[in-house]
Amino acid sequence: MKSKRKVLLAITIPKQSIMRGIVRYAREHDWHLVTDMLYTGRVPLGWRGDGILTILGYRKELVDFVLKAGIPTVAITQINERVPLPRVEGDNVRIGELAAGHFLERGYRHFAWAPFLNDVMDMERLKGFRHTLAPHGFGCHALPVSHHRIGGHWTENWVGRRQSLVRGLKRLPTPTAIFCYNDAVAADIMDACRDANLLVPEQIAVLGVDNDPDVCGCAPVPLSSVLHDLEGMAYEGAALLDRLMSGYKPPPKYILRVQPK
Repeated sequence: MKSKRKVLLAITIPKQSIMRGIVRYAREHDWHLVTDMLYTGRVPLGWRGDGILTILGYRKELVDFVLKAGIPTVAITQINERVPLPRVEGDNVRIGELAAGHFLERGYRHFAWAPFLNDVMDMERLKGFRHTLAPHGFGCHALPVSHHRIGGHWTENWVGRRQSLVRGLKRLPTPTAIFCYNDAVAADIMDACRDANLLVPEQIAVLGVDNDPDVCGCAPVPLSSVLHDLEGMAYEGAALLDRLMSGYKPPPKYILRVQPK
């Protein structure tokens, strides 16, 4: 039986939770998912189908491909928000608010933020965190970013970055509660605390985002994490694409925000 829709997954770094949401919708609606890019990372020039689900990142060739494809396309997550595509994204401000509430309920009085990048998603999570702390009279230290990006290229000086992070951690009062952009940053903070001779969680409390079992399960001590509903976000992205493929026309800057759980 011919499937109703042929949908390209223009995704080169898949997350299990995002894939679960897409696959669940595809099964419910008899889609054929074209998954080559998950394995090759190569843009399938000349491909034709009914729609595209993408996590754009900053690869120019991928951005050019989806913009020139001329078929309904939905971006999942806020990465590369400058590209004019309908998209679904998490409520990053709310994620920051939940993180602050978690720490306040546990009586912490010193707080820090550990970013992944200086991008929009990082800034929105920090905004929610700071705005929730402020009415209680608390501020927030900012640790060095985990990664730097120039255009489409990532720059990396691991030794220098770790030295800067260790210095930043040693300047914090103890105990300090650190809100991290995601679980990967949280795991890196835990490792850096060892280099700084700081105890987790006695001196430094760490909170991640995504509740990724693969990352949290490898942490040296149990890692608490805000459950960002990536599966629900991907499912809603597929549902939006289905509407676009059926002729629905969203506003030029259509954004659907999905709440964390």
